[in-house]
Amino acid sequence: MSATISPDVGEAIAAVRDDSSEVDWCLASYEDTTSIGLIGQGSGGVEELVANLRENDVCYGLLRRSFMWESAGAVQANTTKFIFVYFRPDTIPLKRKMKMGIFEGQLKSLFSPYHVDMDIADPAQLSEGAVAEVLDTVTMRGSKVTTAAATGAQLSMGASSRAAPTAPKFLPTGTAADTHGVAKGAQVSFSDEAAIRSAMADVRHDGSATTWAYMAYHDKATVGLVASGEGGLDEAKACFQQGQWGYALLRVEEAYDMSTAVRFVMLAWQPEDVAPMTRAAMLTHRAAVLPLLRPYLTDFTFSSPDDYDIASIMATVGGLTGTRSHVTSRRVETKEEAKVERQYVPGMSSSAVQQELPWVSPAAEEEMKAAIAAVRNDSEPADFAVGRFDGTKFTFTAGGEGGMDALVNALSPDTFSYGLLRLTEVIDRSVTTKFCYVKYFPEAVPPQLRGRLGILQGAVAAVFAPYHGDIESADTSDFTPDAALGAVSKARRASVLP
Repeated sequence: MSATISPDVGEAIAAVRDDSSEVDWCLASYEDTTSIGLIGQGSGGVEELVANLRENDVCYGLLRRSFMWESAGAVQANTTKFIFVYFRPDTIPLKRKMKMGIFEGQLKSLFSPYHVDMDIADPAQLSEGAVAEVLDTVTMRGSKVTTAAATGAQLSMGASSRAAPTAPKFLPTGTAADTHGVAKGAQVSFSDEAAIRSAMADVRHDGSATTWAYMAYHDKATVGLVASGEGGLDEAKACFQQGQWGYALLRVEEAYDMSTAVRFVMLAWQPEDVAPMTRAAMLTHRAAVLPLLRPYLTDFTFSSPDDYDIASIMATVGGLTGTRSHVTSRRVETKEEAKVERQYVPGMSSSAVQQELPWVSPAAEEEMKAAIAAVRNDSEPADFAVGRFDGTKFTFTAGGEGGMDALVNALSPDTFSYGLLRLTEVIDRSVTTKFCYVKYFPEAVPPQLRGRLGILQGAVAAVFAPYHGDIESADTSDFTPDAALGAVSKARRASVLP
């Protein structure tokens, strides 16, 4: 489903982009539930654009700003930047926000390309000063020296100004391409790659008693094999050392319908005493390191050996293989119960659960939770909910009916988006309800701005937990109903590779 765009909107956008035109802004909004029309255009800059915002409706705008980049004597370097303005006041009813959010991807594509976008809920948040500060950040002209008071002001501005997101794209499961999410310049080497591969193969071999193998960083950019053994999780955890990140492959067995199935899980040891800059660098290595451990059913991130025990790991494995129902009613969707479930989301440590996710506003958090609760409620027709993370704040995007197609339409082309999809799977002639967690990491996000989401991935996943499977891609064409169904049923149907 797509919105109907008036030709006047496209013409106004072209006028803003035309160097010979005095028009430096244009603004569009809804004429009805599915039609977008032009509100106005002009040459009065930010103030004139703000004056034309509709008080109680969503508006989309494009603003052109020209300024001097630098000068040396009589020589000047001038540049032009374009800003996409997304005005979504808090006074709009939740259901209307959910319906309009479906068209967000289409509208952003219409106004693209632009250098930065500003997501605001109050006209007062859009001013000459706010625009100048955002452009200083994007162009790297602004000073990075701050006081404690200045930092608070910058964070406050971040709630309304959405510069490009800063999140690494690492893979929590072994289902996508090995090279996906490798940041430019990310370099890691292996002290003995053959020994690592041999140890991991030994864990997978049915004729071997080895149940785990562990590799860790010897320095900031070198990974080597530490040990392997037959003593399971407790023996593997004995190798975890403070100040040293590492990864382990663990073999477990699950009883299912009077048979025993072998499962593999990945353990990521990430103690919190590692320096922040080192942590950020190591996160960029994951796309090179994780292929040595794949394939595996799910992963667990530890910051303390006490974060998980074998019982909690097997509880998660059982949930992913379909032995536990996640269908809930709105009445039982309480924060306390959700917190208990979320302790075992794939890729999350207990410290990640406790990590507070920064929201654009309390209203946005409530909207997101209400949309997810509607997806989980059997009596509601809603089957998807979408949110996005802009590098500093998380916010609600859209929710409602329409399945995967509507979910894809709600994804933002230049920010990290996340969604929950409700679907059904037929097992032994019985129809079961499943939930798929969708993660969209578009390539349009500049590699140098990735990093912020690494410490928040568990907190983001907790918003959408629990779910049966997940899919991740940088290409929206990868998000199909068949892909979602395959993700939630793969662990149950597929045999584990030796």
